[in-house]
Amino acid sequence: MSPCEYACVILERNGALLFETRPATAKRAANTYTCFGGACEPGETSLEALCRELNEELAWQPDPNDFTLAISLTKGSRHIADFFTFSGPQLTTFTHQEPDRAAIWISIDELSTAPISPWHRATITAWQAGETTVDLNKLD
Repeated sequence: MSPCEYACVILERNGALLFETRPATAKRAANTYTCFGGACEPGETSLEALCRELNEELAWQPDPNDFTLAISLTKGSRHIADFFTFSGPQLTTFTHQEPDRAAIWISIDELSTAPISPWHRATITAWQAGETTVDLNKLD
């Protein structure tokens, strides 16, 4: 399997998930909601990338030990993303750092109608079903 390209987190609190709104000008997933995270830099593990991205995007420095790998997103042999869950103290306050984006809590009951990016929707669906991998080739 190829190195992981992205790292994201599924943040759950009181029956809701935290998403980032993506502007129409976004290079990827424009006009949709995505889980927080981002690209892995060369030599960086997916967990290191996730912690860096959460600090950059939310000014949050979580303990890496509070994350568990939940889902690996692939497309054949391409390892697109690792999605982690967080088991540490509940995230109650944060400062969103990007002016053209926002953080939004969406009730699990409202996920089916929310404009979630296809990759993230497939991952959330697999996570809810207790699965640990998603192969996008099998969704086409």
